[in-house]
Order: sequence, then C-alpha cells, then structure tokens
Amino acid sequence: MSVMDTQKSIKKLRINADDFGLTKGVTDGVLYAHLNGIVTHTSIMAQGLDFQRAVQIAKDTPSLGIGCHLNVSWGKPLLPVEEVSTLVSKEGKFFTFGQVTLRSFLRRIDRKQLVAEWKAQIEKVLNTGLILTHLDSHHHLHLLPTCFQVIKELSQFYQIPYLRKPSEKLSLSEPSLIKRIIFYVLCMRSWPQPSSDTFFGLSLQETNDYSYSLKKIIGRVPFGLTELMVHPGWIDYDLTREDSMLKSREIELVSLCDPTIKDFLLENKIILDRP
Repeated sequence: MSVMDTQKSIKKLRINADDFGLTKGVTDGVLYAHLNGIVTHTSIMAQGLDFQRAVQIAKDTPSLGIGCHLNVSWGKPLLPVEEVSTLVSKEGKFFTFGQVTLRSFLRRIDRKQLVAEWKAQIEKVLNTGLILTHLDSHHHLHLLPTCFQVIKELSQFYQIPYLRKPSEKLSLSEPSLIKRIIFYVLCMRSWPQPSSDTFFGLSLQETNDYSYSLKKIIGRVPFGLTELMVHPGWIDYDLTREDSMLKSREIELVSLCDPTIKDFLLENKIILDRP
C-alpha cells in the first residue's frame, strides 16, 4: 500500500533522520539538518538520553515531522526488567541486533512482552502531546517475524499513518549483502500501513563518499514517494559511549546541508515531502 497512489506523476522525497533524542549531539545535528538542510522528518527514541529536550525541540519546530523509533536492541527497556525478561540480558539491557534477530527466528521473544514494551514507548511519546507522523524501528527490527506482527497491530491501534518499508534495490557489491537480502525478502510481505513507493538509505551507511552517493541516489529518485533514511549528528561524549556510528554522522550532516543539494533537487524536479 502506498501513500502516493494518486500522485504517481510527482517525484516526492521524504528525508527521515533516525535516532532523534539518542544524545544531545544527535538531537542538535538532526535539528540543524532540518533548519539548514533537507531533512523533513525524524524518528524519536523514547529511551534516548536526550529525550525530554528532543520533545521540546520537536514542539518548537512544527515543520519537522516526528515519528517513533521503536527500539529493542539498544539501552534499557522502559518497563521493569521482570516484565520483559525475554527482551533483555542478565544485565537488564536489550540484546544486541544479532541476538534479537536470532531470538526472533528461534521464537524466544515473548509476543506479549514486546507488545507491552513497544506500547510503552509509543505512549511515552504520545503523552508529551506530540502527534506521530510515522513508525519505524532501530536496526529495522520490525521486519523480524514476531516484531512485524506486533508493529502491524500497534500501527493500526494507534492509527499512525505511515510505517517504514526498508526495501532497497540490491547490489551484488554491497558489503552487507546477506543482511540486505533478508531485509528485501521480508519486505515482500503484504504491508499493513501506507509507506513509500521506494526506499534508500541502507547503502548510504556503507559508502566511502557520502556526498557523491547522496547525489547519485537523488538522481535515481523515481515518480511517487521515496523515503531516504539518514543519520546526521554531532559527536558528543554520550555518543562515543553508546554507539559505533560516530564520524559518519558528522559527514552526513555536512552533506545534507550542502547548498548544492537543494539545487540538485530542483534540477531533478523533486519535491520534499514535508509534514
């Protein structure tokens, strides 16, 4: 199902920055990329270290679309550990991406526990008064078997109008080809909520020349709605402790704010999909 069923003759680009609220540097980087660059939407992390400040920034910036970045692979859960025992390690933290993936396919994730935790995350955002424009997830874990059914149910229950479908065209030269193939196959299922016609962003995370690759993608944007996933941010102390994606965030930030990018969008007759 596409949100652009009646507008296939238009090239529309939604540029979504993930991890809003993760740390102060990420929050500020996303805001800067929106005010001075081409970012149109962002996805907030309910457990983010900078969550409260990110909420206030979102309220002060109505031109920035806000989604919920559902998480089960970083940090600690919102609910007490004993209520989400199949989601956390002995240390009380969420399992890693690889561990969650394996546990999902082995059916070791309790569906009711995942529903409860993700409901808590969505409601924490909604209780601030923010209106959600979309749902997606950290590491795209909503594609996994148990997770997909849960996000399908929650997106419909909370009437959130858009659910990310990270189905990007494959290339045999991709460094993470196996993971990309798995994502591509999982996206072939019937999609429960409106989404984009085309998705880019996975390949950008592995490029050696972000600015060149970004322009190359923009030149390939087809008619309909395209979502481009990005991760702008500034490195700060918390980010160095919590995440492995560091310098690349600053590189993305610079590229997304490059004045020539806006000109390139105009040349290719692409309209930014603003909320």
